Amino acid sequence: MYQLLLSTSKPIRPTVVKPVILTTVGFKFNASKLSQPDISKLNKVIDSIKKNPSDSVVVNGYCSKLGSYSYNQSLSNTRAESVSHYLENKGILSKQLTIIGHSYNDPIAKNTTPNGRLLNQRVTVVIFK
Repeated sequence: MYQLLLSTSKPIRPTVVKPVILTTVGFKFNASKLSQPDISKLNKVIDSIKKNPSDSVVVNGYCSKLGSYSYNQSLSNTRAESVSHYLENKGILSKQLTIIGHSYNDPIAKNTTPNGRLLNQRVTVVIFK
C-alpha cells in the first residue's frame, strides 16, 4: 500500500521542498484524528503534490514520551497513517507516500512539561523532488 524507501548503489540527493508540519492542534493526547486546522494545512499542499506525481511524500508521525515506547510507536504510525489516508482520499497516489512512525524519538520540545509534550504530538509531511 505504501512505498518503502530502498537503498540503491547510487546516493539519492533529494531536494526538500518546504515541509508541512502538523502540530498538536490535531493530535490531542492519545489521539490520531485530524482537526480542521490540520486539514486546511494539508489542503494547501495537495494540488502541488498532484501536479508533481514523481515527487515522494514522507509522512512522519511522532508522540510525546508518555507511555511505553511500543505503544507510542503504534500511535505514531496511526497518526502518520491518518494523514496518509487523508492525502489518498484527496487523490494523492499511494505509490508517492511513505509513512514512518518515530514513537517518542526526535522530540522538538521537552517532554517534561504539558506544552512540550503537546508540541511533540505531531506529524510532518515532507515532499521530495
